[in-house]
Amino acid sequence: MSYDHQIAYYKELFDKFDLDILDKYTLVFENTLTKNLDEDLIILRDIINTSNKKVLLMYDSNPSWYFEDYFELLAKHIDNVYLSSADLLNLWNSHPRIVYFPTFYFTQLQETNYQSLDKKYRFSFLSNKPRFHRIYCYHKIKDAISDDDVVSVNNSAFGREWWKESYIVNMKTVIGSYDKTIEEGLPFITNNALLCNKQLTHPTDHLNNKHIAYNAYFNITGESNIVPNKVFLTEKTWKAVFSGVVPIFLESNSTFDALERIGFEFVNAVNIKNVGYLGKIAHINACVKTYDMHKTNRFYSKLLPQINKNIERFYSNALINIFTEHIRDKLKV
Repeated sequence: MSYDHQIAYYKELFDKFDLDILDKYTLVFENTLTKNLDEDLIILRDIINTSNKKVLLMYDSNPSWYFEDYFELLAKHIDNVYLSSADLLNLWNSHPRIVYFPTFYFTQLQETNYQSLDKKYRFSFLSNKPRFHRIYCYHKIKDAISDDDVVSVNNSAFGREWWKESYIVNMKTVIGSYDKTIEEGLPFITNNALLCNKQLTHPTDHLNNKHIAYNAYFNITGESNIVPNKVFLTEKTWKAVFSGVVPIFLESNSTFDALERIGFEFVNAVNIKNVGYLGKIAHINACVKTYDMHKTNRFYSKLLPQINKNIERFYSNALINIFTEHIRDKLKV
């Protein structure tokens, strides 16, 4: 996306939620900086002097968390530079110049909901980019996947090698060694997902919840980043919420805790917390093996009060105000 398109994208979001940011701030995107402190201080001071505005570093869509540490170093050497963070936990961060900006919540809030509470499928799981925590989840549940499920894993990127180095590092971190058998059988897609993909031809279809995966009772919501003590929520989480799906988070307990603090309730017999990643994968595997369509339907029916409460909270002015007032307070706009 070009700089002009990035600016236009954010301006539309700011205007939609009455956030008068661009009059006081110049948006600077992370890849503008060199990550060399002396060089970046020169770049930022020049932008501030030229524009006569403060700088807002946009770091809310695809984060590498080390950059937040780098920003704190920058902030010690320069005033009038702020960070727009992707980490929900920064909603409660006391740092005066780090602001949480819920990019994906704001965009999904404007999308049409194409789903109802009358679900057709059992478990769904979509993962186009190969990340170890997703591939390992598929590896564990693959023998229990049936025609009642909607699953697509790594169909757009698996043949490329850019992912392999970090994938192997993450695998060794989690299970202690590299096991090539874990990615055998990939890419994988169920026939119903393949058919659906062929029918979704509009360029923005990936942004909404038209995919039949959101017509399932459960959706394994494999966010890009599940680092403990960071909470990064994208369209993957929000589409599941307003679709009336029961999301199953692969993320750490930090995600549950943060979502509860903003008024959601996701803990249930399938979507458990207070266990580590491997414990959660074992639990998901057991559920996929034991929850047939009849049991799944009964479970979903009993959980409807929680599901409807979460849908209501997603659309509520109270939640919008939590985010917008936080932004106005931190940025003084």
